[in-house]
Amino acid sequence: MSNAQLALQQAQPSADFESKLARSRALLQQAARECQPLVQASSLGAEDVVIRHLIETLQLPIPMCVLDTGTLHPETLELLARTQARAEQSTTQSAAQPVHIYPPQAGAAEAFVEREGPDAMRRSVALRQACCAIRKVEPLRRALHGHRAWVTGLRREQSATRAEVPLIDHSDLDPARADRPSAGLLQFSQRARVVQVLNRCRQPQAVAAGHSAGVLLECELDVSRGDWLLAAASAADPRATAAPEAAAAPYPARQHLSATVAWLDDEPLQAGRLYWALHQHRWVKAKVVRVLHRRDIHTLERVGAERLEANAIGRVELQLQAPLPAVAYAQSRALGALILVDSASHRTAAAVLLD
Repeated sequence: MSNAQLALQQAQPSADFESKLARSRALLQQAARECQPLVQASSLGAEDVVIRHLIETLQLPIPMCVLDTGTLHPETLELLARTQARAEQSTTQSAAQPVHIYPPQAGAAEAFVEREGPDAMRRSVALRQACCAIRKVEPLRRALHGHRAWVTGLRREQSATRAEVPLIDHSDLDPARADRPSAGLLQFSQRARVVQVLNRCRQPQAVAAGHSAGVLLECELDVSRGDWLLAAASAADPRATAAPEAAAAPYPARQHLSATVAWLDDEPLQAGRLYWALHQHRWVKAKVVRVLHRRDIHTLERVGAERLEANAIGRVELQLQAPLPAVAYAQSRALGALILVDSASHRTAAAVLLD
């Protein structure tokens, strides 16, 4: 089959096309009626172009915003220019809606590239997240400011997690809210019974702690590198039957931590600073809320302190950007320890033992 024939075949409407189209139109009309002010956040991909077409044909008061990351492909920039010109030419129409473009803050992306190099995002997860924070998260926060809701297109066939994306998501509008849990982060919202445990030779066998193992689950889960597979609340807990979400999980997600810190950096640890925290394979931003005290290394007595100098040991409070299955170090050496990394220099700043 030629490429032209394949394209023609793929362009044919599916059997349920009309019903899907009707649902999409009804949902957009509902959003425009109940969620003002709202905006469409468009990546200019096929799904967002279709949504834009529906908004315009229905003459809905939904403007569009686009993030110009500074690294868009020439074809995308050309489409963006055409889209913006088309919107400007239609300003005399009552249903015309503007297209707003949001680049990174002036100089932020350039300073990042100068400091880390043009290929920084390919060198580490921390650098990739820092790059996205500058080029995507902060501009998106500005784009969504003042709106009650936003419309965007996600194709369910792109990944297993997107296959379950809801039509209406009641998450907070701020894309970087630290207190918004993510099912893709810890998989806490997905449960499956372990049917079988496999040893390193892929033979059914109980595996002791500290050794690698395979698990066979009763249903399929979308698990990525860095995700945790944790024991759920015990079925013997009466709360697990009455209200599963109320039952105490052995490894609850935590965002506010108190910990003992061995400070390694030449720059002192001070309250208010942001660092990258590495917890096993998971990177997350961590803010130092306050320094509780430091230890006198000669007498081991507690000494009041507002900062920790190099080689000092003390207790601090940390606020994480996203929840982690963190427990006391005395309970689990794996889950009770993390390191702090300076977000600018990427030097290891501290070893941390959780309370």
